[in-house]
Amino acid sequence: MASPAFAAAGAGVAVILARDEKPGTVATAAAAGALSGYALWQYLSSDGAARALRTFDGILGREVEQRVMDFCGGEASLSLRLAARACSDDEDGGVEHLRRICKKKGVSSAVGTRAVKLLSRDLPEEDRDLQTLEDALALATFSQKLPILNEEDPAKTQLPRLWKKMSHKARMSALSLDYAALGGNDMVRA
Repeated sequence: MASPAFAAAGAGVAVILARDEKPGTVATAAAAGALSGYALWQYLSSDGAARALRTFDGILGREVEQRVMDFCGGEASLSLRLAARACSDDEDGGVEHLRRICKKKGVSSAVGTRAVKLLSRDLPEEDRDLQTLEDALALATFSQKLPILNEEDPAKTQLPRLWKKMSHKARMSALSLDYAALGGNDMVRA
């Protein structure tokens, strides 16, 4: 679309910067011009989802997004990535915050609505993205909470429920985690 125009503008910047005609300067200026044109095109052509993704910086959300990307082979939809990154320990799980950010950052209606539905689990159980999000969230919870649990911790009751919701692939991933390296205690090692 607009990429060639921005690349041409970037090349124009490169020509202006490279007037001293030294080969290294010309190459550097050309690269800088093309890169700046591409970056400008990416920024202007984004529907806001990329800007919204950068807004969420919670540890849980980042880990859930990483697990989602692992499960999807790096090809997750923007809706799924937004829902994953918005996961939080808030009472509503981050749903209201996700709604506000999608509106504020100009995320397209289709992407934002699907992300909110995924995060609020307002989709059929057989939805593949919903299962992926559930698996990633459960795995992140296992890796963050299981190593620090003690015998009397009330959070232990949530772990069997998470296990039942997980797909076979997620269960295998959970079993392969090195909980001792994550700071596991004696209960985890047993």
